[in-house]
Amino acid sequence: MLTVSPVASYATFCAADAVTQSFAGKCVLRTVVERMIRTLPRVWYFPAFEMALAYNPHTFTSDNRHVKNDTVDRIFALPHRTVVR
Repeated sequence: MLTVSPVASYATFCAADAVTQSFAGKCVLRTVVERMIRTLPRVWYFPAFEMALAYNPHTFTSDNRHVKNDTVDRIFALPHRTVVR
């Protein structure tokens, strides 16, 4: 099982701001994951990143970077109920 973390990067080492670079990095990771699940058997993607963003504005703590604990619990309860038995 692969996933992309919804937690944004804190800093970047390039001219672009951290928010822009964080989303660009998430897109690259998501693209790599998509290729992997299409080519490797028994590899699948769990959409934690998408689930966190779709639940916004209730997803993040006041720093708008870290995901609230109850959101993390809600997201990871799903694979626990469906995969881990």
